[in-house]
Amino acid sequence: MEKPLEYSSYIELISFENVRIASGEGILLLDNRSLNLVLDEKKKAIPYFRITGIHDEDYIVNLYLENGEKIKLSQLGYEYENLLLNLYKLRAELLLHYMLMNEEKIAHSINAKYVYTGEDSIRSTGECEIRIYKSSLVVLPYKGEPIRLPLCYIKTHEISDYVLNISTYTGEKITFSMMGEKTDYCVRSLTNSLDDMVIRAKKIFSEAIPELGSEKTRMAARLLADGKAAKKMQIEKLSPKLWTVIEKRLEEVGLGGEYQFLSKLSNEEIWVGVKSGLMGDLTGDYVWFMTPIYDSDPSKIGNAIVLEAASSEDVGRATYFFRLMSRPEYKSGLDKLTLIEKANFFTERLNRCMIEINFRREPIILPYEKLASPEYERYLYAVNKLPSLKLLRERYIGRVMHRTKEQWEKETEEILRFNVESRKDSEKWRE
Repeated sequence: MEKPLEYSSYIELISFENVRIASGEGILLLDNRSLNLVLDEKKKAIPYFRITGIHDEDYIVNLYLENGEKIKLSQLGYEYENLLLNLYKLRAELLLHYMLMNEEKIAHSINAKYVYTGEDSIRSTGECEIRIYKSSLVVLPYKGEPIRLPLCYIKTHEISDYVLNISTYTGEKITFSMMGEKTDYCVRSLTNSLDDMVIRAKKIFSEAIPELGSEKTRMAARLLADGKAAKKMQIEKLSPKLWTVIEKRLEEVGLGGEYQFLSKLSNEEIWVGVKSGLMGDLTGDYVWFMTPIYDSDPSKIGNAIVLEAASSEDVGRATYFFRLMSRPEYKSGLDKLTLIEKANFFTERLNRCMIEINFRREPIILPYEKLASPEYERYLYAVNKLPSLKLLRERYIGRVMHRTKEQWEKETEEILRFNVESRKDSEKWRE
């Protein structure tokens, strides 16, 4: 944007204690990064990522900031709707980057009406722009927060009477209508992106195991498409040789010892995920596994999901530990079937969360005070607004660095022991 958008407004700055700090006629300037308030010849810049909520009603706009303060805008006249739409649009563009997205855009500028129902059955509706990226479908509501659906979680997409219905494996549903002449463009782009995702995965497995056959290669591609993890037993059922190849690859990227050690602690309950390049060029790609560790005897080490990841470029690797359930609940002593059910549910959830943040680990482990610094401000919005990242940070226990085999095994047992002995969910292991 060459020149900021300018609006006149009556501005009220209100503290977190609901006390008016300042008020009066002023100017609003919207640029690509922030909302700028000019009041009493003083200019105040508010980066969009610090605006955690927008509420508009009766021609009044309330902006809620992450520090608890509020900005009330009124007397906008005919520019009310224009300001609101531009504020949402500019903020959304910036927030897409802070949602940890850095992907190739396949299709965009598809205007539509949408109805979205989340996993928690919360429903939102309105007008939006649809965008399709290499690995995700993004909804940019004209008045609302961006919604991102990883393509690997899309179960069905069907067009009927110019209405596109999409459902996911995790229970989300979204309907698009009123796309006009871009209906075919949207459906075609989404279909092609989903096909390309499967083709990329099929290439991995067909090159690794040519004798796997076209049908099993297709099944493997869907099972492990673009970041989704699968259980060892699922992979072995599909092809024992495929699991052997994956085990070999874990050795090649330096995870063999960790895999063997954690397998024993988890009774061979292993989930593995791969990315494009696992069996060939590893540059920038990851292979990882997750191990749920638990026991019906709550005094034994456990109540954790352990995440290991590596690529050919990894330096200074670490093992990450997440709490399976609340510590008081685990201490109550649950039967084995209940523990298995909870472990399966949270391991799948952990996988989805890691996909949604593109496997970045820094925003999980950084303390909140560091996020306020300019160096890490790109993560601040994601931490405040992404449910997946909130959950990861809430369940994060700590990490163990890889220095020596003996040190790693010792500290892994220490953190697992700490987790069952600690009484408060908020307690973290020392880094």
